Amino acid sequence: MIDYAHLETLKAEALESMIDYMTDEDDSEFDPGYERQHVDRCGVLLDAFIDATRSIDPRSGPEQILAKTKETVLALNALNDECEGSLIETDQREVICDLLLKAAAGAGYSGDGDITEEWREW
Repeated sequence: MIDYAHLETLKAEALESMIDYMTDEDDSEFDPGYERQHVDRCGVLLDAFIDATRSIDPRSGPEQILAKTKETVLALNALNDECEGSLIETDQREVICDLLLKAAAGAGYSGDGDITEEWREW
């Protein structure tokens, strides 16, 4: 069973970290390399993944889960590339991976290791 409240907490943690980095600098000339629209798009991608895990039939095997995970990771790669690699840093990567892995496990994926690693560039 997927703990959707926990997934939402993880998503919020990742997005808040991105926003905090953008706004915490005292230097008005500071450029984090991304804008609020990029953070919002990241949230949309994570929401889509979370929503997809609600409709995946655990009996259908891991293929559906892996396909959706790959799709999401590749979309996050493209978004992060738009921001020259600055949107998803180490802290965000750890939280986002945790979210993806927990959602995949909750949807029925039982493989070992980090299933995002094969496609992840962030």
